[in-house]
Amino acid sequence: MQSIGRRLWQRCSCRQLSSSSSGRGKVEELSPAKAGSLAHQLREKLSNTKNCNESSLSLSTLLSHAGLSSSNGNSNAPLSPPIDLATTYERPADGNYGEGGLIYSRSCNPTRKLLQDAIGQLEVVSHGQIIAPTFAFSSGMAAVASLLLAQKSPVKVLVPEDIYHGVPTQLHVCLNDHGIVHESVDMTNAYDIRQTIEHHLDSK
Repeated sequence: MQSIGRRLWQRCSCRQLSSSSSGRGKVEELSPAKAGSLAHQLREKLSNTKNCNESSLSLSTLLSHAGLSSSNGNSNAPLSPPIDLATTYERPADGNYGEGGLIYSRSCNPTRKLLQDAIGQLEVVSHGQIIAPTFAFSSGMAAVASLLLAQKSPVKVLVPEDIYHGVPTQLHVCLNDHGIVHESVDMTNAYDIRQTIEHHLDSK
């Protein structure tokens, strides 16, 4: 992460130097404090999805700034986000957690939220806004179960014929009792997929 800070410094420094260059070749030298201030402004802009259009940024830029934020109340926030290992969190002064408050790490964890926000910026951003919620799970099987159980039964799922073997097993053994059925299809054949979907819709 030190390299990120160095790149931010260099980027701001170069921008300031190039913009302050005169026709006579004079160049204004930036002090470390001034370069750091400009780097802070750039980091703040890149970390604020409301003021920054991610579609104009490269993938490498988004990845290198993932999780970085200067808006967490610290005057000099860490460039490398710390891993939050707490399991429970203190209640606020009024005794109520309130909306969006941290309660238990299983339901919300600051480190996991940084990951979810970063993935959301890469996958589901439109005009600078995250348009769909993003959730991170400890395993793919947990993600599959959570997604399917969140649906209103009965549910029919189309799965690839070559899907990870644990998913059909989960569908047979665990989720079948919840009104979730599945059908295997060749996901390389768009015509078959369409026919299967249309047949399912017609049978409703």
